[in-house]
Amino acid sequence: MIASVLILIVNTVLYYIIVDLTAFEKHKTRTHYFVSLTIKLLISQFFNTAIIYYIVTLIKKTDFLAATGLVTEISWLIIISGFIQTVYNALHPFHLYRKFYLWWNYRNKTIDDTVNKFQVNLNNDYAYIEFDIVSRYSYYLLQIYTALFYSYITPIGIPALAIIFLFNYWIDKYNLFFRSSFKYDIQFAYSRIVEKLSLIH
Repeated sequence: MIASVLILIVNTVLYYIIVDLTAFEKHKTRTHYFVSLTIKLLISQFFNTAIIYYIVTLIKKTDFLAATGLVTEISWLIIISGFIQTVYNALHPFHLYRKFYLWWNYRNKTIDDTVNKFQVNLNNDYAYIEFDIVSRYSYYLLQIYTALFYSYITPIGIPALAIIFLFNYWIDKYNLFFRSSFKYDIQFAYSRIVEKLSLIH
């Protein structure tokens, strides 16, 4: 259980490191950036999530069915990661921060008061957080790959993942339409990402 939490923390750190590295590559188009970032996230997080568990189990020669064996650890990993992701998406901390930021900075302002900011600054203040399609897409792929990789010993992981995905689907849909923005054509961007990543589906 503790190992599952540590893996989630490392995956979060990996996300921010890979985002910076991918931005440093200076891709010509947004689609190329999305594809590159998704592939890097999927490979690094899959290795950290699924492969590391398997290697450690082989090195320690632990029984797969033991109380601290691979079956138990993977089951906890799927449940904990699904629960944390669902709660995190439902709360949407960046959206809550944005609401607090607006309330704090404009709490004493009325409609007739002068705000000493340029229009572009006000637009940035009131704009919704951009929907992180890459993070969400790589998350779904990572969970599917991990569940399938261990499906021979933890078949319960697939129906559990289906339930987790059902909740996350509706939460993501709500976040996309009511609590986020997308500066580009999301349908076109998503279709291009799926097309470019067709080999890993």
